[in-house]
Amino acid sequence: MTSASITNNFVLQFSNASTAGNATITNNNVVQFLGSSTAGSAVITNNSGLSFNNASTAGSAAITNNSGLVFFNTSTAGNAVIINNSTLQFAATSTAGNATITNNNVVQFLGSSTAGSAVITNNSGLSFNNASTAGNAAITNSCNLTFFNTSTAGSSALINNGVLQFAAVTIWAPASSRSAATTCPRR
Repeated sequence: MTSASITNNFVLQFSNASTAGNATITNNNVVQFLGSSTAGSAVITNNSGLSFNNASTAGSAAITNNSGLVFFNTSTAGNAVIINNSTLQFAATSTAGNATITNNNVVQFLGSSTAGSAVITNNSGLSFNNASTAGNAAITNSCNLTFFNTSTAGSSALINNGVLQFAAVTIWAPASSRSAATTCPRR
């Protein structure tokens, strides 16, 4: 699948050590990367559900997320460039790796996940929950950045131009209401 153009309207899976190569993928339902598969250098527009599972990687893909994007297990965002316009989650022990992430809605680090050495520009809501860590990430916050529970800023470099909170409890609300209620500081 080196340079295919794929419009996915049902289920598209990459398993084992497979790669999306240089494919252009428009996802309108479910795309899953399983095992040690990779998104390679694909260009992915996600309009529904995109997940990286097991030890899979986003590789050097360019991903525009307009719906749900989740990294599970030990998966990594690798060196991907991700523009997040919806919900992006890192769960379990997944990592943002060396990705470049622009967040325009909601990014959550859950479980023991880490931001790794990612470069994150936060224009909306970014939270670290449970025992997650910002790791060695470079984070520029222009809106709301919160560390809940036992999460830590790790050895990250934080530039705060918005609201930065360290809280012992998680204030939960559905992602849709959080994004709608997120108000950034005005100067």
